[in-house]
Amino acid sequence: MESEISKNVLNVQVSSYAACNRPNGKPTNLYQWLTTQNAKIDLEELRKKENFSELKKTVLPAITVSGLFNGSRKAVNLIEHTKLICIDIDAKEQQKPMNEIFNQIKQLDFIAYLGKSCSGKGLFAIIPISNSEKHKEHLQSLIEYFDNMGIILDKSCADVCRLRLYSYDKDAYYNLNAAEYYGISLLKTAIPPKQSQTISDTKTNDVPKTIPDTSIKITDKRVIKVINGIKYNHLNIAEDYYVWMKIGMALYNTFGEEGRALYHIISSQSKKYDPDECNRNYDEMGYYKYEDVSIKTLFYYYNQAKKAVAQRQ
Repeated sequence: MESEISKNVLNVQVSSYAACNRPNGKPTNLYQWLTTQNAKIDLEELRKKENFSELKKTVLPAITVSGLFNGSRKAVNLIEHTKLICIDIDAKEQQKPMNEIFNQIKQLDFIAYLGKSCSGKGLFAIIPISNSEKHKEHLQSLIEYFDNMGIILDKSCADVCRLRLYSYDKDAYYNLNAAEYYGISLLKTAIPPKQSQTISDTKTNDVPKTIPDTSIKITDKRVIKVINGIKYNHLNIAEDYYVWMKIGMALYNTFGEEGRALYHIISSQSKKYDPDECNRNYDEMGYYKYEDVSIKTLFYYYNQAKKAVAQRQ
């Protein structure tokens, strides 16, 4: 158990509370909390009670997935953000069966945990995020991401202090090596006025930037081969918003402004391509500076897309 706990993304300290109305929390290991069944609580019996929606708030223990707090769960008392965000999927809001949604969500590489909510009807998932200072922006991006999947998320999860009620699920899904989610909502993220002016000055009357011949400025033969493969085979490797973001970061980190042209070529293979949106997204890469994403990301998704095409043929 010790070795398993020490190497997983859920091995973090959070605050636990005896109930929602209890003011002071205590440090608790998140992974142990998720995987340990509370012998004193019979959820099946509690769910049968007519006043369960109110009863659960006074009976069930709870944790703050996104942070460790000093006493009461107020933003000013946050000791450390866990770099995790919790999302809720309410069964009443969905247009498809929850078992289908469960199977759909667990395919995502950034899902560290997926299990039933305390009611037994909904689901909740825990996701590692790349920037703890952009908690709300990550949540907004996830709302948009899941909306594209036909799944509606609870918008109230933007609160870093949000409690997660006890809901042990023996059939929960775990990915202890889950990838970080890098998405930042372009619609909700404000760019500082000074930077916004700089970005505007680099454009000509807001007309999309022209896309130069990539062979002129980019000399990396591996990259040229990938871009030519995408361009001439009309290979769409970034239909997924999350993948699109990561590829943009990889290009920006490797080539800076020269990578913009490549980003347009890659993005234009999708029917959703909008040159202006592509420019805005690439501008955001320079603002957030996710330095740990390398050009290997481009190679990975390119090879994945080629394999998918080969399997269909």
